[in-house]
Amino acid sequence: MKHFRSEPAIVAWQVENEPLFEFGECPKPDVEFLEAEIALVKGLDRRPVVITESGELSTWVRAASLADILGVSTYRVVWNSLIGYFYWPITPKNYERRALAVSTIVPKIINSELQAEPWVTEAITTIPIDRQMKLMSPSRLRSNVVFARRIGFSEAYLWGVEWWYWLKKQGRPEMWETAKQLYREAASASAGTTAK
Repeated sequence: MKHFRSEPAIVAWQVENEPLFEFGECPKPDVEFLEAEIALVKGLDRRPVVITESGELSTWVRAASLADILGVSTYRVVWNSLIGYFYWPITPKNYERRALAVSTIVPKIINSELQAEPWVTEAITTIPIDRQMKLMSPSRLRSNVVFARRIGFSEAYLWGVEWWYWLKKQGRPEMWETAKQLYREAASASAGTTAK
């Protein structure tokens, strides 16, 4: 933080990634340690603190009470050891309702992690690209972006750019090109023009 805090491009500091979410082999959440980290960050810089939370498997209340900005993830296709791959049966309205429920305790809520890469259970480079593309395709990426827009948060950050770049280097630029088109469309929409 001391090194980068003079950078004007930094608008907020994220403390941990989903620090209150028990997942996989991660240690149990330690709220006291998290609060100490937040205090340290706030002591070093005035910019807001982002705390992220699972969009699907949390109420968001505890993270919202600690954050200046609550970041929630949005995953549409996930894997579970009991049933394999499945679509989350959650609608944009579900996210809206939960956002409304915590809006009195946190001033801003964003989509900090919109699924834009496949959910895999092993190193992605060991999975055939055709199988990867079945798990996350250009049409699924576009669908996820539409889903995020329907939620209505002011910001959404796509999770997977390094995968798009890797695919492009493997001679498969479809995801990279789709993302470029989506960014052009978003920029045109915010400028009130039509993408070409």
